[in-house]
Amino acid sequence: MKKIIQRTSFIMFLSLAVFSCSKEDNTSNDSLENSPSITGFSPSLGAEGTMVTIIGENFSPNSVNTVVKFGTVLATVDNTTASSIQVLVPEGAKTSKINIIVEGKSVTSTGTFSVLK
Repeated sequence: MKKIIQRTSFIMFLSLAVFSCSKEDNTSNDSLENSPSITGFSPSLGAEGTMVTIIGENFSPNSVNTVVKFGTVLATVDNTTASSIQVLVPEGAKTSKINIIVEGKSVTSTGTFSVLK
Protein backbone atom coordinates (compact mmCIF):
# COMPACT_ATOMS: atom_id res chain seq x y z
CA MET A 1 0.00 0.00 0.00
CA LYS A 2 2.84 2.33 0.88
CA LYS A 3 4.50 1.68 -2.51
CA ILE A 4 1.26 2.47 -4.35
CA ILE A 5 0.98 5.82 -2.56
CA GLN A 6 4.63 6.61 -3.31
CA ARG A 7 4.22 5.71 -7.00
CA THR A 8 1.01 7.70 -7.28
CA SER A 9 2.66 10.72 -5.63
CA PHE A 10 5.66 10.41 -7.95
CA ILE A 11 3.44 10.21 -11.05
CA MET A 12 1.42 13.23 -9.92
CA PHE A 13 4.62 15.21 -9.28
CA LEU A 14 6.04 14.22 -12.66
CA SER A 15 2.80 15.16 -14.43
CA LEU A 16 2.75 18.52 -12.70
CA ALA A 17 6.35 19.20 -13.74
CA VAL A 18 5.68 18.28 -17.37
CA PHE A 19 2.47 20.28 -17.72
CA SER A 20 3.86 23.36 -15.99
CA CYS A 21 6.49 23.62 -18.77
CA SER A 22 3.93 23.96 -21.54
CA LYS A 23 4.27 26.32 -24.54
CA GLU A 24 1.89 28.74 -22.88
CA ASP A 25 4.69 29.84 -20.53
CA ASN A 26 6.71 31.03 -23.53
CA THR A 27 4.07 33.52 -24.68
CA SER A 28 5.19 36.04 -22.08
CA ASN A 29 8.73 35.82 -23.47
CA ASP A 30 7.37 36.26 -27.00
CA SER A 31 5.45 39.36 -25.95
CA LEU A 32 8.61 40.78 -24.33
CA GLU A 33 10.51 40.18 -27.55
CA ASN A 34 7.83 42.08 -29.47
CA SER A 35 7.67 44.98 -27.02
CA PRO A 36 8.68 48.36 -28.38
CA SER A 37 12.11 49.72 -27.49
CA ILE A 38 13.62 53.18 -27.87
CA THR A 39 17.25 53.46 -28.94
CA GLY A 40 17.24 57.25 -29.19
CA PHE A 41 15.52 60.40 -30.37
CA SER A 42 16.54 63.56 -32.18
CA PRO A 43 16.66 66.40 -31.50
CA SER A 44 16.99 66.05 -27.74
CA LEU A 45 15.67 69.56 -27.13
CA GLY A 46 13.23 71.90 -28.80
CA ALA A 47 10.21 74.16 -28.41
CA GLU A 48 6.55 73.23 -28.69
CA GLY A 49 5.82 72.22 -32.29
CA THR A 50 9.32 70.82 -32.93
CA MET A 51 9.33 67.61 -34.98
CA VAL A 52 11.07 64.81 -33.04
CA THR A 53 12.14 61.51 -34.59
CA ILE A 54 12.20 58.56 -32.20
CA ILE A 55 14.29 55.57 -33.29
CA GLY A 56 13.73 52.06 -31.96
CA GLU A 57 12.25 48.66 -32.66
CA ASN A 58 8.84 46.99 -32.74
CA PHE A 59 6.88 50.16 -33.49
CA SER A 60 3.72 49.91 -35.55
CA PRO A 61 3.74 51.15 -39.15
CA ASN A 62 0.14 52.23 -38.45
CA SER A 63 0.09 55.50 -36.49
CA VAL A 64 -3.40 54.68 -35.18
CA ASN A 65 -1.77 51.97 -33.01
CA THR A 66 0.77 54.40 -31.53
CA VAL A 67 0.46 56.82 -28.60
CA VAL A 68 3.34 59.15 -27.67
CA LYS A 69 3.51 61.38 -24.61
CA PHE A 70 6.09 63.87 -23.43
CA GLY A 71 5.75 63.15 -19.74
CA THR A 72 1.97 63.10 -19.37
CA VAL A 73 1.17 65.39 -22.33
CA LEU A 74 -0.18 63.64 -25.44
CA ALA A 75 1.75 64.35 -28.64
CA THR A 76 0.54 64.37 -32.23
CA VAL A 77 1.97 61.39 -34.13
CA ASP A 78 2.91 62.51 -37.65
CA ASN A 79 4.42 59.35 -39.16
CA THR A 80 5.37 55.84 -38.03
CA THR A 81 7.35 52.88 -39.35
CA ALA A 82 8.45 49.69 -37.62
CA SER A 83 11.64 51.46 -36.51
CA SER A 84 10.82 55.17 -36.23
CA ILE A 85 8.12 57.55 -35.04
CA GLN A 86 7.85 61.24 -35.90
CA VAL A 87 5.93 63.42 -33.45
CA LEU A 88 5.40 67.08 -32.72
CA VAL A 89 6.32 68.36 -29.26
CA PRO A 90 2.88 69.13 -27.81
CA GLU A 91 1.71 72.42 -26.40
CA GLY A 92 2.15 72.40 -22.62
CA ALA A 93 4.97 69.84 -22.69
CA LYS A 94 7.64 70.13 -20.05
CA THR A 95 11.14 68.68 -19.92
CA SER A 96 10.53 64.94 -19.42
CA LYS A 97 11.04 61.44 -20.72
CA ILE A 98 9.15 60.27 -23.82
CA ASN A 99 6.54 57.55 -23.31
CA ILE A 100 5.34 55.35 -26.17
CA ILE A 101 2.48 52.86 -26.22
CA VAL A 102 2.31 50.57 -29.26
CA GLU A 103 -0.63 48.19 -29.42
CA GLY A 104 -0.92 48.24 -25.63
CA LYS A 105 2.80 47.70 -24.93
CA SER A 106 4.66 50.63 -23.43
CA VAL A 107 8.22 51.89 -23.20
CA THR A 108 9.79 55.00 -21.69
CA SER A 109 12.93 56.66 -23.02
CA THR A 110 16.04 56.55 -20.88
CA GLY A 111 16.97 60.04 -22.03
CA THR A 112 15.08 63.24 -21.27
CA PHE A 113 13.68 65.62 -23.89
CA SER A 114 14.30 69.24 -22.89
CA VAL A 115 11.50 71.65 -23.81
CA LEU A 116 12.68 75.17 -24.65
CA LYS A 117 10.36 78.02 -23.75
